[in-house]
Amino acid sequence: MIDNTTAANRAANIPEFVNVSPDGFERIGGPVMDYFRLVNRAAYLQRRGQYDESMALWRQALANRPDDEFANRNLGMVLMMTGRREESAEHLRKAAEMKLRTAVDDDPRSAQAHAELGAHLAETGRPGEAAAEYRKAVELKPDSVAMRVSLGEA
Repeated sequence: MIDNTTAANRAANIPEFVNVSPDGFERIGGPVMDYFRLVNRAAYLQRRGQYDESMALWRQALANRPDDEFANRNLGMVLMMTGRREESAEHLRKAAEMKLRTAVDDDPRSAQAHAELGAHLAETGRPGEAAAEYRKAVELKPDSVAMRVSLGEA
């Protein structure tokens, strides 16, 4: 186990730090591996339509990392699929805001984040707010036909 290797600005190349042959490892693990196993399982259950089980794992992931964009977005989607619109809105908005904070204006992720938030707002009966998000998406990615169609629909 190598401590302090779960932050985004840290990595560990095991063979460089541990003087053993590759078959000398019994197990490679730690908090980051446990977390990835958890979110991979949650995503698998979500794809299979096992929403309650998936939702429990997404919540567990967010208990460990509340600002994880991926986990917030997926929990938001599962909540939307199960009719929990208000709670879904919280997680989808948080995910979109996180994506926007990490994206620069010419980054396609920024336009996509606005479009995803717009889609959620439209789905929850807020067309005016949705149109504002789609308008931002189109400004950032004017060649996107899908975003223009969504703006028109909103």
